[in-house]
Amino acid sequence: MPLQAFLLCADPDTVKTLAMELAKLDFAIEQARSPVEAFERLSQNRFDLIIVDDLDSESTALVLHGVRTGENNKRSFVVAVADPESTGVKAFRSMGANLLMYRPITPDRAATSLQSAVEVLKHERRRSLRLPAEITVLVSEDGTDGTQVTHATIEDCSEGGVALRTADLLQLGGPLRLVFTLPHSPEPLELTGELVWKDAYGRSGIRFIGIPESVRQTISDWLRSLGCAAGS
Repeated sequence: MPLQAFLLCADPDTVKTLAMELAKLDFAIEQARSPVEAFERLSQNRFDLIIVDDLDSESTALVLHGVRTGENNKRSFVVAVADPESTGVKAFRSMGANLLMYRPITPDRAATSLQSAVEVLKHERRRSLRLPAEITVLVSEDGTDGTQVTHATIEDCSEGGVALRTADLLQLGGPLRLVFTLPHSPEPLELTGELVWKDAYGRSGIRFIGIPESVRQTISDWLRSLGCAAGS
């Protein structure tokens, strides 16, 4: 039986992109364009994944409240779509969302965020992304003096990006500078990335930007040495 996804979104471009990526992950999809319609459908049916748009809307907040207090979907994984400057971003956890997906919703960004949701739903990591050692990363805003540095731990790694775990939610904005050293590597790697998702548990997904081919090859060789497939 396929996983069940529910979308509350009125923007056709966002719906099209999300539906395309959800279909690739074998989700059965239902959609509502208004909070009133969403209330009715969510009160009657159970969904594995619920995606809501517009955190600044009082109606969206009420829908999330209904999800978490109702019987059908209180254990569903909830993704909230928002602009980076949305006033609801800081409160998305208290509103009942598990993961935040930033606009613009591109196919790559949607795929990365939805794959993270699937991993949680299935209570397992993809074998190709399991790491045998803890790797610490220094994260700062790219182009700054580096005085605001966040210490993070890599949970998942691929040629295209990393999933990080931090004690607190990653609050840095703009392009990020990441510095970390792979096991048995003599030199630290310095990369630039962008924050594409974060969840309610201190995990963040970073997609590498303009990664040099030599660095990509270093990461690929290390993943291959672990017997991992180096996917993006």
